[in-house]
Amino acid sequence: MPRTWIEVSRSLLQSNLTQIQDLIGTRTILGAVVKANAYGHGIDLVSGVLSELDVRFFCVDSLEEALTLLSQGITAPILIMGYVPPEDFHRLEDPMRLCVYSQKSLDLLEELHKSLKIHMKIETGLNRQGISGENVPNLLKKLEASPALSLEGVYTHYANVEDTLSSEFYKLQFVRFQEYTHSISPAVLRHSCASAAALLYPDATQDLVRVGIALYGYYSSWQTLLSLKERQRKVDLHPILTWKTRIAQVKRIQKGDRVGYGCTHEALRKGKIAILPVGYYDGYDRRNGSQTHVLIRSTRAPVIGRVAMNMIVVDVSHIPGVNSGDEVVLLGSQGRVSIAAEELAEAAGTIHYEVLTRISSHLPRVLAD
Repeated sequence: MPRTWIEVSRSLLQSNLTQIQDLIGTRTILGAVVKANAYGHGIDLVSGVLSELDVRFFCVDSLEEALTLLSQGITAPILIMGYVPPEDFHRLEDPMRLCVYSQKSLDLLEELHKSLKIHMKIETGLNRQGISGENVPNLLKKLEASPALSLEGVYTHYANVEDTLSSEFYKLQFVRFQEYTHSISPAVLRHSCASAAALLYPDATQDLVRVGIALYGYYSSWQTLLSLKERQRKVDLHPILTWKTRIAQVKRIQKGDRVGYGCTHEALRKGKIAILPVGYYDGYDRRNGSQTHVLIRSTRAPVIGRVAMNMIVVDVSHIPGVNSGDEVVLLGSQGRVSIAAEELAEAAGTIHYEVLTRISSHLPRVLAD
């Protein structure tokens, strides 16, 4: 048995998927974003379940992630949204789709004489990768003249949907996207919405949506959740991940004893502590020391002292009957009590996306219920 592991709920993943699909409608393709190890949930496990649930489009960041999906037997289209080095272009194959945003990339792809489907990413205001609007016609002409390359989709990405209650910048980008793509054949897929925009603006989801964080049971931000409530739009997402470990040792400490590196915690009274075999190597942020809790016997136990590379210490003085080997929840629910990713994020001064995606890939992921 592993000492630290991740459990992923199949039933909750299916529930989140169904709710999102009901919201966007059956005519819009749901593109499941499984980049960054499926947001820390395990790309092999999650993509396998989603494929069984009839998801028919996947989005990843890298060629390596696309190859992982192929190794899982996935035959649905796989959009590679991130950078692929030109020297790896020869490894592209169906059902991969490549994001293209420059003339140079098209020229290099044409030299391969391989049949590939392309999604053109258009810059509308985020100012990351993407082709500027004025250069779209030239790229279109190049694609139209290519015997091997075909344009399957055009898309953009919003800069300010999830971190604001205002829709002004979203509207500006949406209008720009429509302007830049109005001359493109209606047969070409159009997509601009990620999780927050898909939930907040379902009428603007177009042909495809790229859903990541919402699939895993999280709202993109508190602003997204508040905006949904203001719109009286009920979307009841549930986190699908539970991060667990076991107690390695239980020991007594006396008043005045110090705990951890730097002697940062001093016991104010005699008590009982538990040592857990998990640390920042596993993705439990070092900044969480003396800031967060874990769940033991459905009770919150505070982390005390510094988070070490492979261990943390928690105060269990108030929890009777604690023994080595007892199951501990670092993130997720135990009984009626829960530790949210947002809680760990606030303690570490970051966002829940980072908490999830930094859970180390070396930890085993297992499917539950």
